[in-house]
Amino acid sequence: MKNWRKWRPVIICCMVLASHAAFPLPLKNFSSTQDRVLSEDVELQAMQKSVQEARDAAKEAYDRKDFVHAAELGDASSQLNLGMLYEQGQGVSKDFAKAAEWYRRAADNGYPVAQYNLAMAYERGQGVPKDGTQADLWYRKAAEQGHAISQFKEGVKSLLGKNGVPDYEQAALWLRKAAEQGDAQAQFGLGALYQDGIGIPQDDSQAVVWFRKSAEQGFAKAQYSLGLLYEAGRGLDRSSEKANEWKMKAIQQGYNPVSHGGIR
Repeated sequence: MKNWRKWRPVIICCMVLASHAAFPLPLKNFSSTQDRVLSEDVELQAMQKSVQEARDAAKEAYDRKDFVHAAELGDASSQLNLGMLYEQGQGVSKDFAKAAEWYRRAADNGYPVAQYNLAMAYERGQGVPKDGTQADLWYRKAAEQGHAISQFKEGVKSLLGKNGVPDYEQAALWLRKAAEQGDAQAQFGLGALYQDGIGIPQDDSQAVVWFRKSAEQGFAKAQYSLGLLYEAGRGLDRSSEKANEWKMKAIQQGYNPVSHGGIR
């Protein structure tokens, strides 16, 4: 009895084989089942071959810059490019409606830049009826796929709030996603949230980090804000020289701290 466990798998296999011997599958049924499986396998292979051929044809058309043909074959990059050509009137007559149509096709194929462009079209009423709900829908889809500008817009939308009620934690979440991808506006916004402790714990040193990242990309608001932190010695050593340097960079870009409201 002690050794029965090691024989258990063998015993089970024997029982299964015995049951199959007692109730054999009719040969006719087995043959029809086999034929059906083989038939489905052939159909699957044919379908896979067809899809691959379509992809190859789309790639070939894309490589020779035949965006119309590649777009019609379902290539999302070509659909986006064709939409941009129609929007800008390059090589074709400018047509916002056709631009939106091709953006939609690429957006439906999951292309985040196209989703963003389609959202802008709805926001502006360009080629499609102006529709804030549709704009929000496509911005969110693009943001969830990692599109940095859309993530920034989601952050701003959360700051403004639904029905005037801001969601600062969501704002910080979306701004961080965009900031970590290098979006200068989002980096400034995240720095401002750290500076004021909005949606995240107040932290001047982190405000410095994100203001600096944005300022080094030439974003004037961040340059001026970094200058103010140097002036006050918040999150770093006080330095009048560096404070004036960063503030001057902003002013040389036309930044006027008196006329610019919002997050400082």
